[in-house]
Amino acid sequence: MVTLIVLLLFSCSTKPSKNGVMEQTLLEQFPDFQTNYDKIVIIPGAGCSTCISSTEEYFKINIGTEKRTLLILTQFANTKLVKINFTSSVISEPNVYLDELNTFNKGYFESMYPQFVYLKEGKIDTIEFASPESPNTLANYKSTLVDLLIN
Repeated sequence: MVTLIVLLLFSCSTKPSKNGVMEQTLLEQFPDFQTNYDKIVIIPGAGCSTCISSTEEYFKINIGTEKRTLLILTQFANTKLVKINFTSSVISEPNVYLDELNTFNKGYFESMYPQFVYLKEGKIDTIEFASPESPNTLANYKSTLVDLLIN
């Protein structure tokens, strides 16, 4: 009888949420991400090429002014090519991370689309994907920056 109760308790335990697992992974890599950033953008090196290229182009130009956004570049075949594509001035920004182990392209992070992760009070609030089904994701991101400047 006791064994049955113990089995029921463990089988009914909740699995960690997607956001919880993502937050834990972020904390392991960036212990201060909750206080230093409002947004995290994860750009894969392979996937929807038009979705990725528009996001890459935006950040190549604007990463210097996006101090509250952590940019993670993941799933790339060759580090040298990423450094050429993004230039050393972009790669050397303190809020740009080259994910050479593809930590941010496994499990809950795995995606062929750029991910825009919005934080609220240090926790993941919303995750949007820049995909053909949601073509306004980058525009939505830009509008949040305008809102921050106004408020």
